[in-house]
Amino acid sequence: MIRFSIAEENYLKTIYHLQTTSGIVATNDLATTLHTAPASITDMLKKLSKKDW
Repeated sequence: MIRFSIAEENYLKTIYHLQTTSGIVATNDLATTLHTAPASITDMLKKLSKKDW
C-alpha cells in the first residue's frame, strides 16, 4: 500500500483537477494554483515519480 502525505495528496488532487479541465498540466500551472515556487513543484513531482505516480 502506498502512503501519501497530505501535501502529496493535495498535489495529486490538483494535478487531476487541472488535467480534467485543461488536458495538460504544466509546472507553472501547478505553481500558480498551489501558490508555491516552480522549483517546489519539481521537487514534489520527483517524489511522486519515485512512488510511480
